[in-house]
Parts: sequence; structure tokens; C-alpha cells
Amino acid sequence: MKRCFLPGVMVFLVLPVVAIAAPEPECRVDTQGGNGATISYQEIKFPAVLPPTFDPNVPDGAVVYDATGMGDNYFAVVKCNGALIGNMVYEGKGRYDAKFNAYETSVSGVGYRITEYAPGGWWPKNINYQGVGKILPGAVDYRVQLVKIGPITAAGVLSGEIGTIRVLEHGGLVAARVSFNGGLPIRPTVPTCTIQRKRLDVGLGEVSLNQLERNGGSDYKPISIDLKCSGGSTGTSTRMFITLTDSTNPGNRGNRLTLSSKGSTAAKGVAVEIRRADDSVVSFGPDSSVTGNPNQWFVGQFGNTSTSIPLRARYVTTSSALAAGQANAAATFTMSYQ
Repeated sequence: MKRCFLPGVMVFLVLPVVAIAAPEPECRVDTQGGNGATISYQEIKFPAVLPPTFDPNVPDGAVVYDATGMGDNYFAVVKCNGALIGNMVYEGKGRYDAKFNAYETSVSGVGYRITEYAPGGWWPKNINYQGVGKILPGAVDYRVQLVKIGPITAAGVLSGEIGTIRVLEHGGLVAARVSFNGGLPIRPTVPTCTIQRKRLDVGLGEVSLNQLERNGGSDYKPISIDLKCSGGSTGTSTRMFITLTDSTNPGNRGNRLTLSSKGSTAAKGVAVEIRRADDSVVSFGPDSSVTGNPNQWFVGQFGNTSTSIPLRARYVTTSSALAAGQANAAATFTMSYQ
């Protein structure tokens, strides 16, 4: 057999290295004045000063805060490379109330509206620019107002972004962002409420296993959370909410309060049930006053007065395997005014 050997050949190719520049974006935002640099977007901030208090009984549509932008007062310019800018959308965040030209905020009854020097007019608006460049005014030419759009029943704080200017036909390029510089307190003179007793000890008494097995629970014992509300302008009120939290198991979202008693001396097969005045069973939520907190419920709307939140508690069985022992439990309550 004839064998053939093929010599191995390794070929090195020297290729020229060509630097390929990244394509220039079709539209961009530059500063006009200062160093004239390209920026991600124009940033407009409104000062988060401590505004004066105001009477929430003012008419709907009344302005309760009025401010202009702050910061470096450079103009910005939207530049498009040989393409028309087209539609620019000026809009706020959240639900819009056309009656007051205002967007709703997290503070009930308070809305905000934005305008700027050019082209003027309250947002939202959509303007078609038939050109390749559009100048955006400097910070002090932007204006925000807070207006009353409904009943105001609580104070609050506004923060974060409240509006944008976008170039619609060019990928929705954000040309400007409008925000509050920190938190802006909203200070209506509505009643504020204080808890009369922050610690409530409720004795559920000794209960026989026979009673628990026969009735599924013990007799109810009353609880009263007492509050005094004051300091509001005449005729004002505040909307009161409450959340109960399981101290032993803060992640509990059920309606059985966990026993804190542990070890060989602790009772087994029982928990604590709490009911409201309407006889509904309380479910537990996070220790938070945020609006819409899980298992938060509405207590009522109160003026300058004293009020109570009546509750009642009892032992209930959670298992057929009952064992006598200590059966202590603890819950916290968090008030929220909205």
C-alpha cells in the first residue's frame, strides 16, 4: 500500500484593523450654554421647601402651592440628524383630571399641574415640531402648582418624578424629566389624632379544654382603642384606617393570631381571634401606614373629637390535638390617616 503524506500548511492572514464608529443617535439632547455637552435628558427639579399650612376648606380649584424650577438654568435643545422632530409629548404621571388640568397625587384631594415658558399651557399636550431642533427652556421657566381637586382629609408628602417630555417618533426619547427635589410636605389643617393608651393588656382568662372542644373557642373579651382628634380647621375631618400586625409572626396574613408562648409549658392547638364591631374577623397585615396596606381597613371619618375603635378577642381552636398551657399572644396596631 502506498502511503501519502500531506504536509501541513498554516497560513497567517494579516487583516487591517478598521475602527468602526458607533452610529450617531438620530436625536439627542444637548445643553445650550454651560459646556454645550450632550446629556441624557434635561433635569428639572422643584424645591421641596416646607410650605405653609392651608385650610382644606378652600374651594375646589384653589392653588395651595406654586413654584418654579431650580438648578442650573441652561436651556436644552433636542437635535435630530436631518430628521424632523415630529410629535413631542408633555405629560405628567397618574390619573388626569381635566376639570382642573391636574394630575392626581397620593394625597387625597390634591392634584398638580405643570407648564413651561414655551410653548406654554398646562400639560398634557402633544405638539408637532416640523424642524430638526427644538429649544427647551431653562429650569426657572418651568412651573408647578398644587391645586385642590376634592375633599382633603390628610397630610402627606409628594416626591419623585412627576412629568416627562418625550420625542414620540424617535423611540420615545425622553428629552426632559420633572421631579420634586426630595419630599414636598402637604400641610392641610385637618385634625390629627393621638392614641390615648398605646399598650392594651387584654385578659382572656382561664379556659377549660372541654369548653374549647365543645364550642370551638372561648368567650369574647372587649378591647377599645381610644383616640383624641384635634387641631383641624372648623368643619374639617380626617379619614382613619388601621392595620393589626401579628407580633410573633409579622408575615401572618391570616386571621389567627400566633401564640407567643413557647416550650413545654405552652398550650397547643389554639390561637387568638380578633373581631371588629361589625363582627368580621380581623386579618393581619404588615406594620405600615401606607395607603392600601394589606388587610388595612377603614375605621371612619372624624373631626375634632374623641373616638374609639371597639374590638373583641377570644381563644379559638386550630387543631383537635389540644394541650393545656400558657396561651399568650401579642399584636400591634398601626393608624393611617388618608
